[in-house]
Amino acid sequence: MSAESPMRPILNELARGTAKEQAKALGELRILAQTAEVRSEFIVMGHAPKIVAYLSRGDADCRVGAAGVIANIAATDACRATIIAAGALQPLVGMISSNYKDFQEEAAGALRTLTASEKGQHAVLAAGALRPLVENLSSGSAKGKVAAAGTLGFLACHLPKAEVKGFLPGLVAMLSSDIEEFSFEAAGAICNVAITCPNREAVMEAGALTPLLHLLSSSSLRGRAQAAEALACLATEGYDFEATGSPPPRFAGAIADAGAVPGLVALLAGGVGECSTGQGLDPTISNHASTQAARTLSLLAIEGRTHPVLIADGAIPALIMLLQEGKGCPMAKGWSASVLEQLARDGEVKKEIYASVPLVAKTVGGQKHLLAQLTVYV
Repeated sequence: MSAESPMRPILNELARGTAKEQAKALGELRILAQTAEVRSEFIVMGHAPKIVAYLSRGDADCRVGAAGVIANIAATDACRATIIAAGALQPLVGMISSNYKDFQEEAAGALRTLTASEKGQHAVLAAGALRPLVENLSSGSAKGKVAAAGTLGFLACHLPKAEVKGFLPGLVAMLSSDIEEFSFEAAGAICNVAITCPNREAVMEAGALTPLLHLLSSSSLRGRAQAAEALACLATEGYDFEATGSPPPRFAGAIADAGAVPGLVALLAGGVGECSTGQGLDPTISNHASTQAARTLSLLAIEGRTHPVLIADGAIPALIMLLQEGKGCPMAKGWSASVLEQLARDGEVKKEIYASVPLVAKTVGGQKHLLAQLTVYV
């Protein structure tokens, strides 16, 4: 360890300080652990066992601080594997199972970061974390519910449909919340849950579609983009369905019929024109919003019966708008072209797509650019 290392005085306090000084040192380390350099040093120099030891010993502040350090350290697969190998999971499960709110919150946050890798997901399930996580989702504090939702989202792909159905009511309740942090995190968890046919079916059966549509129409740009992403996950078709002789579950038509298309079409603009005078639009959030809207429309368009709905709700001119020079990002343009390509399989619709060019591009140069784009894609 170099003499310049910011961790040296912290480690000295952890080794020799009073309980109060140790708790303070863990708080400082938690902040430092947000940097890649400190994470690397932490792992390479073998400090993980020292921090893990505080999860089950010392006073409450030290245990809470240690869980917070782990949450920030576990930012890469290598860090997660090292922390799991150091024995962090059992004491974290013990903390989240306690009646102490701070223990529940911090332990849930640490488990969430550890489940970002598949190895971590298996290890967390093997450690017995599922039951206390589900309990926290329904009865924990606001912070605890958010962390539990994210963790359960990661774990869902390894669970049978029956177990997923057990915690979906809690996620749907969060999705329906007027608190945007709740609805946003729940929609993100739904994205992770809905990656298998059985799970998509369970999410739809649990009633997630209605609050997702509400989020799509009434949330911030960030929240609307997250809702669009969740709808895309539900609209995805898969092959991992139960071989009962029935066709695989397909929800694109149900999503379109429920009224998702107008919100998605509006989201294609990425929030342009929605900000008050003097307020800037974050280009990252804007591009993400338009990309998720176009991606979801593309997945809806795979099911042919959605095409009349897409056309009636104004998808064609909005999609063509994104293909203009200076509009949208490459990902959004690509998904927009995918939607138009699917719609253009009908000859009359293809004519309508080309007829929309003069309505969207007001200059001759802009019309030529769009026609060239359509020649490639449609």
